[in-house]
Amino acid sequence: MESYAIEKELSPHTEQPVWALYHVREDGTRGLVNRYLAEEQALYMQTHWMDVLQERERYQIDPVYRRERDAADACEAARQRRGELAGKIGLAVVTSAIVGLLVLIAGQGGSGGQYDDDDGCSVYWRC
Repeated sequence: MESYAIEKELSPHTEQPVWALYHVREDGTRGLVNRYLAEEQALYMQTHWMDVLQERERYQIDPVYRRERDAADACEAARQRRGELAGKIGLAVVTSAIVGLLVLIAGQGGSGGQYDDDDGCSVYWRC
């Protein structure tokens, strides 16, 4: 059975004692996960990874739990997709509002070419 083990050893870099977390596979081989300065850190991470292994085992063994997890994961993925779509729509609305305001402001800039001479004669009205 897979597990995680911690051992106290000397760091290969600093020669000070550290706590090493190893992944112990079913065939007995071990792989270093990480080294920690404090035993509490190593114990915490060992507990975390053991919980991950138990979760994985339960998922593989229990079909009811697997269906519940798959349904919950699908629901969460759908919720995230809806949130992403809403964010894109919101960005499009804000962008179009800003462009509309800029066009409106540009159209009202000063005289805007309404008068073609200094006497105040309009382009649309003869003096």
